[in-house]
Amino acid sequence: MSTRPMTSLERVLTTLGHREPDRVPLFLLLTMHGAQELGLSIETYFSRPEYVIEGQLRLRRK
Repeated sequence: MSTRPMTSLERVLTTLGHREPDRVPLFLLLTMHGAQELGLSIETYFSRPEYVIEGQLRLRRK
């Protein structure tokens, strides 16, 4: 008897409920997009928390 794979939402909710999902959920942050929004390289973008915050806020407003 095989079980069906979990959906992405089920995987996240299982993890948040402190239970083990069928595999580790993956969260893709908009990392390179925030850096592009600010006109920075990835290295520079992650060099200061303020850059990451501003990049994410700008993306959220869009």
